[in-house]
Amino acid sequence: MCTAMKKIGLNDEEKLDLFRVVAGVLHLGNIDFEEAGSTSGGCTLKNKSAQSLEFCAKLLGLDEDDLRVSLTTRVMLTTAGGTKGTVIKVPLKVEQANNARDALAKTVYSHLFDHVVNRVNQCFPFETSSFF
Repeated sequence: MCTAMKKIGLNDEEKLDLFRVVAGVLHLGNIDFEEAGSTSGGCTLKNKSAQSLEFCAKLLGLDEDDLRVSLTTRVMLTTAGGTKGTVIKVPLKVEQANNARDALAKTVYSHLFDHVVNRVNQCFPFETSSFF
């Protein structure tokens, strides 16, 4: 695989970045949630997911606490009544948090895949009108 990456013009740093993103997505998929013990109706990370969250955040260059909050809450911005523009964080249920985690993993992996495809396409001497 490293030989193929070299042939499409990836240097060692780019290869390492690619592996970091793949590893980050894999760790993201290992994060599990459970219902929070409070009456908020939200969820929290399972204790066994703490290390996966830490590794995922480091590999993807994210703040661990920001990632945790992003996976377990959604942000609402008020536009009517009260103070306009107030940010409210709404806790997610376990199923919603699982969906948020999966959507993030799909998006990150999709962007990585698109980047690799673009690099492969740059290796071929296509005319500008020869895209498939």
